Amino acid sequence: MVIECDELYRRVALSVPSLAYTVSPAGGARLPGALLTDPGWLAAQVDASTRQWGGVPRRVAGTLWWYSTSSTLVAGPVIALLVTGWVPALAVDEVTFELSHGSVAGVRAARVLGRGPDALAAALGPALAAVIEPLARVSGVGAPSLRAVLGDSVANRALDVARGPAGEALAERVAAGGGLPAPRFLDVPGAGPYLRRSSCCLIYEVPGTAKCASCPRQRPEVRERRMSAVAMGQR
Repeated sequence: MVIECDELYRRVALSVPSLAYTVSPAGGARLPGALLTDPGWLAAQVDASTRQWGGVPRRVAGTLWWYSTSSTLVAGPVIALLVTGWVPALAVDEVTFELSHGSVAGVRAARVLGRGPDALAAALGPALAAVIEPLARVSGVGAPSLRAVLGDSVANRALDVARGPAGEALAERVAAGGGLPAPRFLDVPGAGPYLRRSSCCLIYEVPGTAKCASCPRQRPEVRERRMSAVAMGQR
């Protein structure tokens, strides 16, 4: 029997409470997913991101906006797959979302798409390409860079649910079927498996900020030392 969408999202929210906002409506206006492909609307989001981050270049603002947005868009489908085995629809014309403090949140579909990782892999590439292509045009960020961000979002959300072989295998399978960069993982001393990111959020280009612990634009030994310190501090 196919799981009902409401039950699917209920399980997603319960399984990873810290990411419940990605599928749980907060009571704001529901916006059609097709807005995510509208160049004018996307340009306005990049403009807002530019102001939010102190007037950074549009490529930085667009990258930061996509880091948050892609993570939210894939969270529900990835978590649902790992928790229930089912995948909600991903196509933008089949989802609605809310804006919370300028960020995409509460993404929901009206139907279940299918079962298993191949269903997610087959739908992910076309669904998110519809957003990536116009976003690249209005932000100046290259489409390959945006796809790399998307691939890292998928892998990180998989590790949020299954930090180990199951999460890694799912991320690898979805990336291969969805035309995304193959994820790479590393064992952080004292912390276990983490994603070795292939994308950079560019947060360090915001005045007064530094590179995040997992930033790929630093020496591997520095990154692993910083990630280990962060992971140990979260225990």
